[in-house]
Amino acid sequence: MAHATTTPRPGLDASVAAHAATLGDELNRARKGDPRGIHRARTASRRLREALPVAAVAVPGVATDRARRDVRRLTRWLGRVRELDVALVELNAAATRQSWNPVAVGAVERGLAAERARRLADLVSRLDEVDAGRLQARLEAIAAGLSNDPLPRLAERALARRLRQRAARLVAAIEDAGTVYIPERLHAARIAAKKLRYTLELARDAAGLRVGRLLGSLKRAQDVLGHLHDLQVLEGLVNATATGPSGRAVARHAPGMTRALERACREQHALFLSKRAALASAARRVGGQVAGALVGHRPLVMKFDAAALPGPDVSPRVRHGLRSARRQTS
Repeated sequence: MAHATTTPRPGLDASVAAHAATLGDELNRARKGDPRGIHRARTASRRLREALPVAAVAVPGVATDRARRDVRRLTRWLGRVRELDVALVELNAAATRQSWNPVAVGAVERGLAAERARRLADLVSRLDEVDAGRLQARLEAIAAGLSNDPLPRLAERALARRLRQRAARLVAAIEDAGTVYIPERLHAARIAAKKLRYTLELARDAAGLRVGRLLGSLKRAQDVLGHLHDLQVLEGLVNATATGPSGRAVARHAPGMTRALERACREQHALFLSKRAALASAARRVGGQVAGALVGHRPLVMKFDAAALPGPDVSPRVRHGLRSARRQTS
């Protein structure tokens, strides 16, 4: 085992193995309904969904295809429960801020908890459709099948291509969202930002690229859009409760609750607009300079200093690309 202060060796195999281990551990907690386990399992599944298509070019086969299918299903099933966990947290936070009627809040909370219980039961039954042990074995086989090179050349190119695609989609989503409050378009931008962030994390972990500042920009914007989406979901759930079986206790207060949530959504939208240009700039840099450095091309703008060069385990092609970037901008 590596010493606690040892920096892990970068590599696609290490990334796949680490996320596979996290997924396996957290699925056990998710089965018991643990909110943290559900969240961490879903996050690990999303990271695997970015890593596996890149790994597939180096380790093609039925096992990889099946692993990708199973991981995608897990993300979807876990997400349905996670949505209710977040909604319950947001409800309590908003109720405290707005001093909402306790009876109405309690009715909404009971409705959300009941729906969560139904979704959790569905999740547990669906998890039986995926043989967790077999999935774990497939993921471990994929990791073992990757080259001893920290990032095989075919995978390097696939990762660069994926970075470009994810970045282009985010820029397009930001432009499509414009400056008007349109929830569906903002949701599309949120998803695009999340996918680019996970792909950039893969470039950091598999290739040793120092992209912390870009990841920070993506995460900050993603957090704003994520909070906006959570508020929108809660607003819909409050309205649904007001028209449901327990609606009598909520109906009187629902208009005021939804107005407050709408105002909070508008505030988050204004915050996103203040970060919109920086987010688009970060996406363009990822699609241009980072992807170019990954395959040894010369970026035009991005600056790398000596401290940004990765360690000795990084592919020579990646190292060459980073040095080229530094010469180009010096």
